[in-house]
Amino acid sequence: MKFHSSRLVLTVAAASLVVAFGIVASANAASTSQPSKFYGCSNAKGNVEDISIWSGLTCPSGLTEVSWNGKGKAGPRGDKGAQGPQGAQGPQGPQGSAGAPAVNPNVLYDSMTVSKNYEWSQCFSCVQMGEFGNDVTLASYSGTLRHVIVSMSDWDAASAVQPISITLSLYNEGSTETSNGPQNGDPTGSVIATSTVTVTPSASTNGCVGGTYTAGCAPAFNVSFPFSVPLSSLTTDEAGNDIIYGISYNNNSVDGGLNVNMSYESSSVPSAGADSLPGWLWASLISGYSYNDVGGSSGEVTCNAGVSTTFELWGAVPTTYMGSCGEDSNTTVVGNLVPAVEFLSS
Repeated sequence: MKFHSSRLVLTVAAASLVVAFGIVASANAASTSQPSKFYGCSNAKGNVEDISIWSGLTCPSGLTEVSWNGKGKAGPRGDKGAQGPQGAQGPQGPQGSAGAPAVNPNVLYDSMTVSKNYEWSQCFSCVQMGEFGNDVTLASYSGTLRHVIVSMSDWDAASAVQPISITLSLYNEGSTETSNGPQNGDPTGSVIATSTVTVTPSASTNGCVGGTYTAGCAPAFNVSFPFSVPLSSLTTDEAGNDIIYGISYNNNSVDGGLNVNMSYESSSVPSAGADSLPGWLWASLISGYSYNDVGGSSGEVTCNAGVSTTFELWGAVPTTYMGSCGEDSNTTVVGNLVPAVEFLSS
């Protein structure tokens, strides 16, 4: 379809405006979209005498075919419109599931609890304890052991609290335990490393009278022992990478109320690592003291007699619950007790 008019005389520049307002309307009758290019016959003065949306015009003598784009230059950007009103709030979505509890990758073993006041703590001076500990398996053997933290409590008043030296030792397992399983009197293997610190304990704040625990009387405080032991060096153990630790101090004449806090083993204690031998603990007496209430018929740690000044393994479960000996003998909650200790790789 062509459009011809002997009366239509336009300049090339004005032709596109005419097309936009008039001719394109007619062209749309035959096309569903605006033409992208236009054609016409222009005389020497630049006037267009014939316009078409198809190429290949046959212009009369003296006229030249010309073409131009149907789309003009973009106009200036308009002003920004006013912000519309806020839409109505949608319904609340369902509650998401609880995320997993945060796990500190630096914790290798942890038998501490969130409580700052432990229900049970192991007295050293009252039973002539020389060294006390446990056999544990770490959660990882990658990196370096940097700290071992022990939770302690002091039943003495502030007037009796004095600085005291405490040592934490790490041992390999002994050959007897690895070949025959745990037995009373099993010795440790070689010493891996030791760390000694001097601390001034936190005193009793609420009157621990006569050895009876009351809430707040002996608040827990932590003692940190620095180490630098490559964990890869601990994986040569014959019985599964177990590490034996022992806490030792002599408070017969200095700060006799200093105890090691104990935790009940449960589904969440230890929270990292594992107790290698549940129901077994390590203990020894202070050399030179005859009184012994660590083991025997009234032993606080074990019902087995024979605990000596050598740091050895002993069954800590009482012969009968609420009996007269063993770690659970004077408690009201059934369960094995372990020292509240944490191993860290940072």
